[in-house]
Amino acid sequence: MLGKEIGQISSGYLMPGTHEFNIKNTLNTRLQEGIYIYKIQAGQDQLSSQFLMK
Repeated sequence: MLGKEIGQISSGYLMPGTHEFNIKNTLNTRLQEGIYIYKIQAGQDQLSSQFLMK
């Protein structure tokens, strides 16, 4: 799979709980429709998944 990093949503400490981010506003860019992969990292733990931008 090919791709490139398009931005970083948050890089600071977040308190435990649920958090929501508006990706389009936060990145301040126009994302085309398609499948995007994201990575969440906390210490040495990380999770990667994907979402569909319509």
